[in-house]
Amino acid sequence: MTQSIAPFALALSLTAFTSACGAHAPPPHTFRYAELVQHPESGRHIFEQPIILAFEPGDRLPIHLDFDGELFALEPAHPELAFIAKERCYVRIDSSGIHASATPDGFDQKPRAPGSFFLGFAHHDTGPSVEIKVRTPQR
Repeated sequence: MTQSIAPFALALSLTAFTSACGAHAPPPHTFRYAELVQHPESGRHIFEQPIILAFEPGDRLPIHLDFDGELFALEPAHPELAFIAKERCYVRIDSSGIHASATPDGFDQKPRAPGSFFLGFAHHDTGPSVEIKVRTPQR
């Protein structure tokens, strides 16, 4: 499955807009991610409201990486990347942001360990390289 539904950037923009309006958001509606991928036309407007995306093990969520720089280019320009669901999980997208959970009602649980992001240089046997490390919060 290489098709994707609307980008998460659109979701963040729409949720930020809806939170700025001050209205109370309705409870999120749950969508099965694989069904949206099979029928992308059915998911065109889902990010206009709070939603929960349900993932099953093996579901592929494409990542669209865009790098724009004056001094460097990304090669290949558009690498094929994807998140692969390791287990059944859920992603809630609403005015407070994007949150993941192993259960449909566990989004507000405090993580055991926080997530992290690292961008830096490292030296390997093949020479220096840029390293990007992302760790999600631990439950």
